[in-house]
Amino acid sequence: MQRKVAPKIFIVSLLIVFLAGCSSIKLGYRLMDNAIRWKVNDYVSLNNVQSAELTRGINNFHRWHQKTQLPLYASFLGRKAIQFEQATLSPADVSKIYDEAFSLAMLSLDQLGPVITNMLLSLDDEQIPVVISNLKKESAKDLRKDFAISQSRRIVKRQNKMIKRISKLTGGLNQTQRDMIAAWANKLPVDKTIRVERQDRFVEVLSKYLNERSDPARFRQNVMAQFKTPERFSSPAYQQSYKKRKQMTLQLMSDLFNALTPTQKTRLIASVKKYQFDFLSLVPKVSKG
Repeated sequence: MQRKVAPKIFIVSLLIVFLAGCSSIKLGYRLMDNAIRWKVNDYVSLNNVQSAELTRGINNFHRWHQKTQLPLYASFLGRKAIQFEQATLSPADVSKIYDEAFSLAMLSLDQLGPVITNMLLSLDDEQIPVVISNLKKESAKDLRKDFAISQSRRIVKRQNKMIKRISKLTGGLNQTQRDMIAAWANKLPVDKTIRVERQDRFVEVLSKYLNERSDPARFRQNVMAQFKTPERFSSPAYQQSYKKRKQMTLQLMSDLFNALTPTQKTRLIASVKKYQFDFLSLVPKVSKG
């Protein structure tokens, strides 16, 4: 729902985004461990002891995720394949799908979070300023990506990104469907000022936590709350803007689903079932004694 999160290494949605960007879920999943390590390396260089501990934590997380979460993803997709056979979906229906998917991601965040916070607790006085500096650079990079181009180009970029996401599941879109997306992209409210304020606040609060790690339990609690309750660093204006964007996107998803042709709906259901099969194929096989 156009939800911005930073830095991405702390959010397990990274895993889903990474997988979705791969032509093969199987390939993406097998590279997941490396993807997390690469993202950590974007922020700080670890010594051998820190790197070994992080690798152990990530490997344990991956085994847990493969064994316990992939069956949940497959079950979720199986239910959605059945649900997508119905004639229509309301915005409320789409919202429930989004909330269920986000809840699944949060299960993984709860498991991966301690691995990341333990890594942060292990950083020395020379590494912490590097992390904070890279947090600021990443935040500025995100903002440049969105606002260094003209508004018209930004709208086209948003429109094309949504078309690509939907087409990947349904096949090519017709002009009516493209017009729906164009109208959404044009009307979606985006305020640079409140975006900048939000990201600055995020970096400010996280930097404060990184410089105050004398109480490990409190540090872990604060960092996890920082990511699980984004309203902690979002102004009322941003929350209102986010709510509006979410409502508009839910309505768009509902309208697009209800406008699918029979061929597109068949393609959508087949795509969902394929992802379901891919996840199931990655679940470790239980050996029979």
